[in-house]
Amino acid sequence: SVFLIGTVVGDFFFEFNKIKNQEERKRAIKYEFIKISLLIGIILMIFGAIFSFLDFLFHGTFSSMIYSIGTVLVLLSILLYIEEFEVVKTKKSYRFFYYFSFYSFTIYLAHNPLYFLFFGQLNVLTIWIAIVGVFIFLTLLLKGVHKKWGRYASLKVLISILSSKLANKLEERYLSL
Repeated sequence: SVFLIGTVVGDFFFEFNKIKNQEERKRAIKYEFIKISLLIGIILMIFGAIFSFLDFLFHGTFSSMIYSIGTVLVLLSILLYIEEFEVVKTKKSYRFFYYFSFYSFTIYLAHNPLYFLFFGQLNVLTIWIAIVGVFIFLTLLLKGVHKKWGRYASLKVLISILSSKLANKLEERYLSL
């Protein structure tokens, strides 16, 4: 669910980056994203904690998922506020995240084999080594795939092209009647 939320959040950021006026952009981010996602995140955290109380502590339960999504939204809002309003001065370089945002749907669908690759082999400590290793490997893989195939390796782009062609075929068929 976090990957799907990431896709939606990425679309918001894409729209915000179209705004050229910095003051208008900051206002849009503050009022249209940070305040709303912070409010929704807090509501989800409270609901997740109250709904079936103490179940939110156990991974995989409904209340745990709702609580986790709320936590992600709250943390995202806080970190975005810190960066955009320069509470902490940061050197901005987003090229690293470009590949993960561009191929987010592809990663979401392709990450499932990792479950079987590491099933029953990792403990509390070794999982962090695996996470860092897989993260580095995916970064290098996505960078290479992007250089070789570009946008045509993204499932979102392929679905968009396919749906456009299908719509054109249906329109041609409809107009020929």
